[in-house]
Amino acid sequence: MQLARTAKAAAHTSRTLAQIFGTTTVAPKPLRRIISEGFFVGATNPKGLIILTAVLPQFMDRAAGHATLQIATFGAICIAMSLLSDGAWAIASGTAR
Repeated sequence: MQLARTAKAAAHTSRTLAQIFGTTTVAPKPLRRIISEGFFVGATNPKGLIILTAVLPQFMDRAAGHATLQIATFGAICIAMSLLSDGAWAIASGTAR
């Protein structure tokens, strides 16, 4: 009896998720939804707040003046680097399929 249960469980786990749920294709998401989801995830990520408030001010030179401009420049550089890095990963993962 135990052997029959084990064989049945093994047969069940060898099926793919598409077979289990009865779907074989997934409709692509609209571009607007992908962009809005990406923005929401990025805006709610606490990593950006930590970088802008704890790390970047250490590189600011108060004697040079324009503290707001310096922080804005550092923030823009951080955003540009993140876009390049995340974009490279997205392109690499898209071509790996």
